[in-house]
Amino acid sequence: GRFDEFHGHIDAASTCTKVSMEVPHESLEDLSRTLAARVDALLVKAALPTPLAEQIRSDACSMGETVVSLCPSAREMIVKLEVFGENTCARWHQDHYVARAIVSYTGAVGTEYTNDANVNFQELKNCGNNYCVIRDARQIVAVDVGDFLCIKGTKYPNGAK
Repeated sequence: GRFDEFHGHIDAASTCTKVSMEVPHESLEDLSRTLAARVDALLVKAALPTPLAEQIRSDACSMGETVVSLCPSAREMIVKLEVFGENTCARWHQDHYVARAIVSYTGAVGTEYTNDANVNFQELKNCGNNYCVIRDARQIVAVDVGDFLCIKGTKYPNGAK
């Protein structure tokens, strides 16, 4: 990916950076201002190289505004900066949020996902073994590094799974 040169910095930061902040939103202007300030605070704690931090700031603000426009009834938004180096969480799971917007900045591929029809939900909820959860590994796809992915969670309105 575009930021692969910063793998060492990301691995160093991954042990210390996982912070959540609630971001209330009354108007898009208020949201933009508050979101930028909260993201800046997260980035200070992460201590990432400036080019990467600037890209994350821009992306987080854009994603936040987009998610709010897609989910206008949501009362709050939680902004997380999770820095994973080589030790990523590769377990298949279902988020217990309204939605998750995510972007990966390094590596060969971005976030992997699959269609609900390819998931054995009984195994997902009870087994915990990735090999049992996915029906056909060939149906797993990924966004490109640097692309946004918005995934509906279990609390998404209108019948989301």
